Amino acid sequence: MPTVTFFRQARRDGGIRTGIDIDDQTVLSRFEGPEDDDPTLLWYIDVRCSGPRLPRDAEAARQWLERNAKPIVAALEALADRVPTGLDPSESPLKLSRRLPNGVSVTVACSAVRRAEARSLPAILRNVAINWRERLRSLGMTQAA
Repeated sequence: MPTVTFFRQARRDGGIRTGIDIDDQTVLSRFEGPEDDDPTLLWYIDVRCSGPRLPRDAEAARQWLERNAKPIVAALEALADRVPTGLDPSESPLKLSRRLPNGVSVTVACSAVRRAEARSLPAILRNVAINWRERLRSLGMTQAA
């Protein structure tokens, strides 16, 4: 079944990567921060979508995620409400799933490596929700490997 995943992740070296994967291949992305040498993740947020009619190309995926902003943002906010003081590592990753009227399953997943970052997850989730459209629009095409 086709998948589209929006991701945002913070690295130990201070960088933040945001992007969209289609079937586990990054098609759009943006990197903010220093290009350092430690890509170890401190935290991540994924919006994982799966369904038979998901788009198969980068721009169509971006537009689909933007058109479905309302239920996706609501899921991000609902998950933020479930993590008011942090995340116990035994519950990692924390997930919340919803089914859209068009039959697409959306799962918001998040995790953090340390307690300090885990306590920030509600604010990070809300930041992604608040800036959903802007983050999508800021993504550029990923170079083929």
